[in-house]
Amino acid sequence: MTVSRQFKGSHPILQEFVLRCKNFADLLYDEVLILDRDYNVIMANQALLHNKGWAADEVAGRRCHEVSHGSSEPCQSPNTPCPLVEALASGSRSRVTHIHRDKQGKECFEDIAASPISDENGNVVGIIELMRDITEEVELRKALEQRNADLATLNSIIVAGGKGLTEEKLLTYALDQILENTGMDAGWILLREENSRSLRCIKRLGVSEEFIKAILSLPTDKTLCGLAATKGQVAMVDNLSQDPRVTHPTITHEGLRAFMCVPLRADSKLLGSISVAGRDPASPQASRLQQLVAIGDQLGIIVANVRLNSSLRQYAHELEEARRRREQSASVVSHELKGVLAVLSGYTQLLRKRLESQLPQADLGKGLEIINAQTNRLNRLVDDMRDVSAIESGRLTLVKARCDAVGLSRDVIQGQQALTQKHILLLDSSEEHVEGEWDCDRIRQVIDNLVNNAIKYSPNGGEVKVSIERRKDEVLVSVKDQGLGIAQKELRHLFHPYARVHKEIKGLGLGLFICSGIIKSHGGRVWVESQEGKGSTFYFTLPLR
Repeated sequence: MTVSRQFKGSHPILQEFVLRCKNFADLLYDEVLILDRDYNVIMANQALLHNKGWAADEVAGRRCHEVSHGSSEPCQSPNTPCPLVEALASGSRSRVTHIHRDKQGKECFEDIAASPISDENGNVVGIIELMRDITEEVELRKALEQRNADLATLNSIIVAGGKGLTEEKLLTYALDQILENTGMDAGWILLREENSRSLRCIKRLGVSEEFIKAILSLPTDKTLCGLAATKGQVAMVDNLSQDPRVTHPTITHEGLRAFMCVPLRADSKLLGSISVAGRDPASPQASRLQQLVAIGDQLGIIVANVRLNSSLRQYAHELEEARRRREQSASVVSHELKGVLAVLSGYTQLLRKRLESQLPQADLGKGLEIINAQTNRLNRLVDDMRDVSAIESGRLTLVKARCDAVGLSRDVIQGQQALTQKHILLLDSSEEHVEGEWDCDRIRQVIDNLVNNAIKYSPNGGEVKVSIERRKDEVLVSVKDQGLGIAQKELRHLFHPYARVHKEIKGLGLGLFICSGIIKSHGGRVWVESQEGKGSTFYFTLPLR
């Protein structure tokens, strides 16, 4: 125990109090200070000297705020009331929690109980302070509060994920919650493009558009955000503007300091990254980074579920659309078949009657020609239905042989030109022959169907051009018309079975689906470019080896 050199000049009551409690005070683990009315230290027990790193002669005669706070000024303020002032003013016990410092300036939280020491007349002659270090309790309470805040943030994001929000709205809400939870000034979420390493920003807060563009302009393995999104790496930086890994001037000039970045992950799949940053010089804490990692993992799962639900809704919509098209087409097929059968039946009965009445040879020939045409039409309907079934079940059979794309196109053009006078059919090829191993009949079927469609959907006539271009390892064939064109919203359904754009033009809507199936079975691609009212161009490729 230390008794200050001011002990002899203090009040007799205070002297007596110190003599009575000095031995007992040194047995306590809690810290004890006895002070006079001027805040001078009269006594400090061994626990205080040990915990705060003071020597006995250093404490003697000092003011309490010098010993407890390392400050030359009293600690009284609106936010940190001084227990001595409270006890002296009220004459009763005062209890507060203060941040104290040891001799080296290290902070700790102290629970302080200050009680007045009074004489026989009730006059306060000094104060005794009993102090207990509660730093661990305070830090545990703060950690628990932060954990509860993290759980509340996660819970709010999970609840938002169950409300049917779009991916963008969900991530916008999540970023707001994360910034509020971390206390950071800025944040941004980057998502990976499907089947790609490239990134796009889904949401940014507190940073400029130029800052995000600068990040996205760099290779993903050259940015902390990119490494989190593509490699699953976690980053924590004290000062982003001075980090040697950050060299882009737009990024460094943003003035961000404390920075954390974590992957947005759904199980083992990386979806993107979450970044938060602050302009305050305070360093980020490892515990906050761990919580952000947990949020990134949970949010990734929620995003994956949102995407799955969106895909399921889209799939259900497409199934409903397919069902609707099938019902419509079944009606059309039924009508077509009834029409063909009605013609066949009618002409068969007519011919039978005419034969009984000696029908002239010319009329007999015309009737047989009509029957033959309707029979061919019926065969085409049956063939189309069989092809659709084979393509949908993956059973389309190819009989490959050496074929010439230019020759097949020329044959189709000559045959179709004989059937129309309103259209001019042209062949554009820089080479006389472009050959490959394909199913010749099937490829002829594709070209014939595309040319026939070009004629059918150009009711006012015009030019239909078939172009053939040899590329490195494939041939590109295109059929261009000057007809009705196709609205943009219809393009994505165009190669589905039973898809019909212009309902006023007869057809089952199977031709393009069959063409697509044939080309894909050959390992090629098929697509269309069109503008409503300005015609269409259909393309397909075939491998040359």
